[in-house]
Amino acid sequence: VFAPAPNLGLIVVDEEHEPSFKQESTPRYHGRDVAVMRANLLGIPVVLGSATPSLESWFNASRGIYTRLDLTRRVEDRPLPKVEVLDMRHPPARVPPGRALSDPLVLALKHTLRTGGQAILFLNRRGYSPFVVCPACGETATCKFCDLSLTFHRERNILMCHHCGFNQAPNDECPSCRKATVRYQGLGTEKVHEELQRHLPGAVIRRMDSDTMGKPGSHAQTLEAFRNRLVQVLLGTQMVAKGLDFPGVTLVGVIQADAALHMPDFRAAERTFQLLTQVAGRCGRGESPGRVIVQTLNPDHDAVALAARHDFLAFSRGEMEQREMLGYPPYQRMVRIIIRARDEKAADDYANRFAAACKLAQESSMPKKNLKILGPAVAPVSRLNDYHRRHILILSPDSRHLHAVTRAALASCRPDGGAEIAVDVDPGNML
Repeated sequence: VFAPAPNLGLIVVDEEHEPSFKQESTPRYHGRDVAVMRANLLGIPVVLGSATPSLESWFNASRGIYTRLDLTRRVEDRPLPKVEVLDMRHPPARVPPGRALSDPLVLALKHTLRTGGQAILFLNRRGYSPFVVCPACGETATCKFCDLSLTFHRERNILMCHHCGFNQAPNDECPSCRKATVRYQGLGTEKVHEELQRHLPGAVIRRMDSDTMGKPGSHAQTLEAFRNRLVQVLLGTQMVAKGLDFPGVTLVGVIQADAALHMPDFRAAERTFQLLTQVAGRCGRGESPGRVIVQTLNPDHDAVALAARHDFLAFSRGEMEQREMLGYPPYQRMVRIIIRARDEKAADDYANRFAAACKLAQESSMPKKNLKILGPAVAPVSRLNDYHRRHILILSPDSRHLHAVTRAALASCRPDGGAEIAVDVDPGNML
């Protein structure tokens, strides 16, 4: 979108809801919003495409800022796939601890392969086990530099932090209580791959995540083999959830549909709905009808139940009502102030001073406008790369007032004591 095209006539943003369009480091721009602004400056159209629009874009369309164009039918009038939601709390879907695939999903996989179809399985966790815990004392293996648990990777036999890359050898005994009772908990794609091989002997199964797709060209090679039906089952993370068009896929399985549903982020339900809808759309794209099986512990949650019904209108209506009631975007604009320091006290001190500067700037602004300041508070991930993190949220329906207060606070309260500050306007990530 920054390319110096001399005669630009149209900009298309496909999958405009994608969180990856938001840059998480300075400069913290949103690619979609840059596209809209560039199109506006040039006086040319911009097309934002998505089967699951972001609620910000949906809000703009409802207010007439964007023109809404609905595609109500699939290519060649193909039906949407049938979605079956399996409640993993009760038989026959419930599985023993350590197992990932329910009996109904295993039977569906065997039937799909027997009838010449292909399957995609989605699990948004890589590695073998996301948690390593001692049942005797409750100690969990965590990163030396981040407030995150270490993930066990069996093929490499290491414990790894998926944020900073720190790794260490697995412990035979708990480092706290010295008991040899360490257990590997949870499910990752590596573990599910192993289970698939037991259930489907002789089947060609490929795993698609950042661990297996590290070599140049490996992504394209795997997809080409799948397209040519040399691979029967494709298991992966978000890499397999979006944008794939394979007519041979007649079954999609979602292993932990609610993995991100209760994250401390106001967009958690929206992201879950989008991901489920997108991955469900990978099947039934050929002549054979598609079938989607969703394994979940929260079958009645709107994000799961309405995604199973392909009902974006009902989901957006309910979610927008909650956002309006709580005063969250898109009804108000938001600035997230992230403060970090090596020393925890320095982070706390500067966060408190900056919050006070924001309130002073608000009180002295004329005319006074509606503005809410939340925090300072410990960030949901309190430490990353050995930095202690605090954050402040500033919300207002008036973006100019929001920016004016933030700028005034920045001018009057410079960071010191080793503290650093980042200003994220319209944040895409609350962690």
